[in-house]
Amino acid sequence: MTRKHRHFTADYKHRIARMVVDDGLKVADVCRDQNLGETAHAAGSISSRPNAAAGRAKASR
Repeated sequence: MTRKHRHFTADYKHRIARMVVDDGLKVADVCRDQNLGETAHAAGSISSRPNAAAGRAKASR
């Protein structure tokens, strides 16, 4: 059984990043709640570089 590759909008990624950065939630908890799987390393890198994540989300609008 293969899983289809999913694509997420910049707005969605920005909201997920803010859950970690602004709300102080754990990456693992956000990934689990959003059904992302903890291998979504983007969330981990976002938590360590919040300004970079915010800039990418704004640039893609």
